[in-house]
Amino acid sequence: MNKSTSSKHLAQQHTNDRVDELVNTEKDTEKIKRIWSKTGVTIMSDEWLYIKNRSMKNILIITLKARCS
Repeated sequence: MNKSTSSKHLAQQHTNDRVDELVNTEKDTEKIKRIWSKTGVTIMSDEWLYIKNRSMKNILIITLKARCS
C-alpha cells in the first residue's frame, strides 16, 4: 500500500467511524425522547460572552429519570 492509498484508506475509515458514531447517537437520542415523552423534561439554557466576544452556552436538561448536561 503506497502513501496515497494509505491516506485514502485512513480517511475512509475515519468517515466510517463518524457515520457509526452518528447512528449510535441517533439511537441513544430516540431512547431518551421516549423516556421524556413519559416523564416530561425541563430544558434550561444560558449564554454569555467572555474574552474577545467568544460565546459560552450552557444547557441543562432535567428529567425524573436522569440528569444530562
